[in-house]
This record gives sequence, structure tokens and C-alpha cells, in this order.
Amino acid sequence: MSLNHKKFDSLCGFMSHAAVTGILSDYRCAMSLLHSRINRVHYDTPTNSGALGTLYRLHCNPKLNHNFTVTRTIKPAADHVS
Repeated sequence: MSLNHKKFDSLCGFMSHAAVTGILSDYRCAMSLLHSRINRVHYDTPTNSGALGTLYRLHCNPKLNHNFTVTRTIKPAADHVS
């Protein structure tokens, strides 16, 4: 099977933490998702410099030529046992 020009448009990425931005090396994580043309990303834990909803919303920027869906796990509040 060969990859065509659509790249990874039918794939979903699962991450433990949101892709980050800020320092150039960190920004590459979020931009690599955009450049791969991934269809969807799901992550569990937001980060302070997140590029997928926490600080920026890179995945749905109308100035860019590709957008993708991002979802996050909402963890229930821990029950406190006294």
C-alpha cells in the first residue's frame, strides 16, 4: 500500500498530553500534526503551553490550509475518602 498526497487524513492520533507550542523545538510537535494532515487527535492531559486548545487552537486556525478535530478526556473529580 502506498501513501498518496492525502498523507494521514484517515488517521487518529492518541496522546497522553496536548501538543505544545512556545520554544521552537516544542512547536514542532503541534506543527507536525498539522503537516501530516491527520484527521483527529485525542489527548488526556492539557498542558500550560498547549497548541490544541489550552493556549492556542492551531488545529482550527482559518489562516491555515488544513484543520483537524481535537478531543480531550474529561476526567471525573476524585472522590475524597475521609
